[in-house]
Amino acid sequence: MISGKFSKVVLCVGIFLYRKSLTEVSSYEITREVYMGQIWQNNYIVHSERKSWLDARNVCKTNGFAMQFNKWKTINQYIIIKAERKGWNASEDVWLGLIKHPNSSLWYECRKNHCEEANIVIPGQLFYERQCAVLNMSSATKSNILYADNCEGNAFGFACLGQYGTVPNDVEMYPMSDLVETGTYRESWNNVNITECAINSFSKFFCFASKYYPETRICNAECTNVLNVPENVTLINSVINSTILLRSYNRVIINNDVTNLPPITDPDQFPCVYETSSKIESTPLSSSMSTSVYTTGPVVSHCLCICTTVSNITKEGLQQKISQIKKSLTVNKTSLSSSLRRKTSAPDERQSSAGMGVVGMFIIIGTLFALIASDLFYAGFIIIRYITNNCFKWQ
Repeated sequence: MISGKFSKVVLCVGIFLYRKSLTEVSSYEITREVYMGQIWQNNYIVHSERKSWLDARNVCKTNGFAMQFNKWKTINQYIIIKAERKGWNASEDVWLGLIKHPNSSLWYECRKNHCEEANIVIPGQLFYERQCAVLNMSSATKSNILYADNCEGNAFGFACLGQYGTVPNDVEMYPMSDLVETGTYRESWNNVNITECAINSFSKFFCFASKYYPETRICNAECTNVLNVPENVTLINSVINSTILLRSYNRVIINNDVTNLPPITDPDQFPCVYETSSKIESTPLSSSMSTSVYTTGPVVSHCLCICTTVSNITKEGLQQKISQIKKSLTVNKTSLSSSLRRKTSAPDERQSSAGMGVVGMFIIIGTLFALIASDLFYAGFIIIRYITNNCFKWQ
């Protein structure tokens, strides 16, 4: 009897502990910061130290980064919003890695090791001035969040860009988890594995988290517009088998450090510089040809980087070069397609065209035959009579 009561007590204690453990597990939660972006995994480091554009670029390159060169409005909105949430002063604008040629309207994206032409127009740009792009940190909701300013006469904070490969590398995965926060809309994919779920979800800029169901192979990504991106999400234990996927990169980091790099004052360090090229002096060689002798002198270049000096060339060397160019550019006129087309008819595969051609051929042949048929009969009659008379004569 005592052993029976003892068993009941042990059973009750066991049930109580089991229920308590379930309660503790179901109430467990963790908080993680979330990020937006595309398949490229970047970090944006926003420096508060005021620098000229060249000095700002030098700081980024020294740390192994490029300046933030992306002109896409949504990315720059994202940087503004994330920086503001981390305490950035909205009145402090920052340089971006976009520079305008000093004597044209061409803009270039200054990447880590090279520049690429960017098809953009930025408010405030002037044709005859070297200008750089500035991100207005107080205008995330405005239509224009960039403006152009003189690269050498101003000092701003600046944004550097760290690049770390592409998704699905370093995607954070939390098995048996669920997500408290949701987006304003959802993207879904069926019959995918977890790697495909990560790639599909985080190739979409506006998707900040994803839930994968291994048993059904369904992937649901939580998405929203850039102005409503949550700062953090809460993960809790799930009663069903689901895995939460989060980005590891596309963080916006505020850097308040002061650098001790020497300032750059040489304008030739700008990515698009004046090229030492040539001035042309014409010298006649014959009645139909003239040559040009090159002398060094500064002219504006549209090159993407510092260009080498063009060396002088002698008249003899120039004449030889002209002869080589003429020889390489000379073509045989009879082999040109325009010459060949003059002597060939355009093909026409239609049956009606073929029928009309046959009818025309018969008409032409019939007309010619009608004209000469009577003469042919008369000529035949004369020949036969001649032969007949000669034969009878010899007999």
